[in-house]
Amino acid sequence: MADGFEPIGHIADRVVEKAKDRALEKALISLAMTQRRLAHEYKRRALEASATGHDARYWQYRKNSDRLWCEAKKHLAWAQRERIRP
Repeated sequence: MADGFEPIGHIADRVVEKAKDRALEKALISLAMTQRRLAHEYKRRALEASATGHDARYWQYRKNSDRLWCEAKKHLAWAQRERIRP
């Protein structure tokens, strides 16, 4: 508006948008932490499979572990972008 005041509706919309951004950030961090825990579990299983001579299972577990680590890093970066967004 010309007098420097914004209608109440626009302010409320910004507050709601910020709350959504914070909720998205928290959800992305939670997802990334879960993916990291699963990646650790898959890596542990891969080492067990290797020790027992199950090479095919080892590579399957390592592939899943690597994929989860990559996705966790992507989700953490996304959460960080949400945090610094104006």
